[in-house]
Amino acid sequence: MNTGSSKKMKSGLAIAATGTLLLTACGGGNGGGEAADADVSEFTVAWHAQPPTLDPVLSTAAATHSMARNVYEPLVTLDADNELQPVLAESWEEDGANIVFTLRDDVEFHNGEPMTAEDVAASHNRWFELSNVGPLFFPDSTMEVTGEHEVTLVNEEPMYPALILMGRNGSPPVVMPESLIEDAPAEGVDDMIGTGPYKFEEWVTDQHIHFTLNEDYSPPAGEPSGLAGDRTGTYENIYYEMVPDTSTRVSGIQSGEYDAAMNIPYDNFDQVDEHPEVSTFLYDGGFGGAVFNKAEGPMADENLRHAVNAALDMEAILTAAYTDDRFYTMNGALADEESMWFTDVALENYNVNDPELAEELIAESDYDGEPIRIVTTREYEEYYNTAVVMEQQLGDVGFDVELIVTDWATVTEMRDDPSAHEISMTAWSPVEMPIEYTFFNPTWSGWTEDEAIAAAIEKTTYAPDEETAMEGITELQEAFYEYLPVMNFGYRSNIVAIRDGFDGYEPPAGIGDMFFRVQPAE
Repeated sequence: MNTGSSKKMKSGLAIAATGTLLLTACGGGNGGGEAADADVSEFTVAWHAQPPTLDPVLSTAAATHSMARNVYEPLVTLDADNELQPVLAESWEEDGANIVFTLRDDVEFHNGEPMTAEDVAASHNRWFELSNVGPLFFPDSTMEVTGEHEVTLVNEEPMYPALILMGRNGSPPVVMPESLIEDAPAEGVDDMIGTGPYKFEEWVTDQHIHFTLNEDYSPPAGEPSGLAGDRTGTYENIYYEMVPDTSTRVSGIQSGEYDAAMNIPYDNFDQVDEHPEVSTFLYDGGFGGAVFNKAEGPMADENLRHAVNAALDMEAILTAAYTDDRFYTMNGALADEESMWFTDVALENYNVNDPELAEELIAESDYDGEPIRIVTTREYEEYYNTAVVMEQQLGDVGFDVELIVTDWATVTEMRDDPSAHEISMTAWSPVEMPIEYTFFNPTWSGWTEDEAIAAAIEKTTYAPDEETAMEGITELQEAFYEYLPVMNFGYRSNIVAIRDGFDGYEPPAGIGDMFFRVQPAE
């Protein structure tokens, strides 16, 4: 077994005032070599859930970002040590509230056109407007063309986390041709054209998504480290096979039908880990939880959300989802215990496990027995298992609970409809700063509207230094437990299995996964 975990940002000083980095270029690096006479025609990944879209600006789904990062690249990214590194940018420099980026001049899109400053500006301005992060943190920011190979991020005032947010592993501002953006419909760009190591080939719904090697790829400098450094691919084709059935993924990785398999069930870990031709990887999967619909219906009542919080036995939920404590940690904070942003403030409100208090809070609310609809899926088995236990525990204190089980794509649709549910099950991948969590965005599912949460996020965003930012994070966690936008069950590990005979796989440091560097073992 290989145990990987996302390393936490050690200090805000990981981002220098001047972003010019002295890195050694490598031709192909970890991703470009291949064993003599090895078959590099195809690498196949058994994926557990179909993405709702392949436009990473419009979705927070791990499947979307895992697949889209084969095609698209951002200006900057965070490496395995959570330090900022260049990708499409050559360097950057902070100028008061603004950040000036010098662009690489050796980058071409998959259609053969050179990447221009106009493409970069248009891509970022679209991200500011449409992404989950952009409207929340960059509502008045613009990216302007200030030179042939230069763009400038124009902010009204200095933003402590601006570069961190732009380099985040989930939903970064990826660059695509300006012409695609101008014609893009509301549901996403029509063509997947980026600058990355693989080109989009086809998407056969419910079957597979196919990418082909970009033979003309121009990689960023540096040794591979997380999403940073050389991204050069080796395999001519990467197929993401849609395999929602867990037993099929397990049997397929054991038989060799698949080269890699995602989301191995926790119950099957030992079986797969002991297979002589398979390696398993554990990595930080963030925390699992439940989203309250606060726009309308019973869960708009804060007292009722606290009743749910009081009713739940988190250890029972985590055990049902992850089988044993090798795969979970009972931590209700907004940051992992190893993160610089961890605080234990307000954690007395985590794992309350007091059914009598829950019944008292229900009595004080306006709840009149209407069904509490919990939407979940078996494509993520942990979401289903947590929902089953939650249904039982809420029923025990007097809630009438209705469990709705469907496919993941339908879950994402239903959770965006406030009339279709009261609670939806999901999980949040690790983020660089807690202010990034989607559930704090008023436009995201759950519709969080709280003055204390907004004030804490603003304090963190415009903090003059790391100490003030930490004060903001502490206030944010206090406000979280007062308002309860979601339930944090606890932190979990994800399990990936890969057949022996491959090198170059590195457990991800954030949302989703990456296979573009996988190559035959030497």
